[in-house]
This record gives sequence, structure tokens and C-alpha cells, in this order.
Amino acid sequence: MAGDGFWVVVALGVPALGWMTFVWGPGPGVLAFALGLSVLVWQPLDAWRRRREAYARAHSVPPTAAE
Repeated sequence: MAGDGFWVVVALGVPALGWMTFVWGPGPGVLAFALGLSVLVWQPLDAWRRRREAYARAHSVPPTAAE
């Protein structure tokens, strides 16, 4: 289900990117593409990082009192 939102954003973003490139020119269009791509890539990477940190916390061995 989480992937559905991703494809909705992609489906809406592609025409918007084309329109922005047509109206504003290639420079702002490429900039908008780079910003949109960074948002789409950052979300899954951030979730993956949080899951990895939670796993590490749950499976780490706490130091003993003798140390």
C-alpha cells in the first residue's frame, strides 16, 4: 500500500514537470526534476535508516556493571 502513494506522486509529477519545463525553460525544469527526485528517493532511505537503527537498538547487548 505504501508504494501506491509513490506512484501517484510520480504520475502527477511527470506532467507538472513537463509543463514547468515548457513554461520556464530547461534550467528550472531540470532543477524541479532534481528536487522532485530527491524527495522521492529520500523518503524510502529515511524509513530504511530508522528501521535499521531500531533493529540495532533492539539487538544490542547492554554493557555489564563489571565493565
